Amino acid sequence: LALLLTTCPDESLRDPAKALSLANTANTTTRQSSATILHTLALTQADNNENKKALQSLDRARALARATGKQELQKTLRLKREEIAARIKPPSEQD
Repeated sequence: LALLLTTCPDESLRDPAKALSLANTANTTTRQSSATILHTLALTQADNNENKKALQSLDRARALARATGKQELQKTLRLKREEIAARIKPPSEQD
C-alpha cells in the first residue's frame, strides 16, 4: 500500500505522509532486513523530501540485494540512487 500511495499516477490517490508511515512500520517490522521494503521506504522518503534518508535506505537496500544475489534489484536501486542524489547536488555541481 505504501508503494501505491507514493507512486500512483492518479494524484488524488497519493498520500506521501501515510505512505512514509506505512513504509517505516514495514521496515521496523522486518528489522530492516528486506531490500524491497527498504526500496519502498526510500521512495516514500524521497516523496516527502527526505532525500538524504532516502539515499541511506537505498544504500542499505543495495547491500542486502547484493548479499542475496538480486542483480536486477541492485540495478534498479543504483539508478534510483543516482536520480535522488542528483536532486540534492548544489546547482553549481549539476551538469
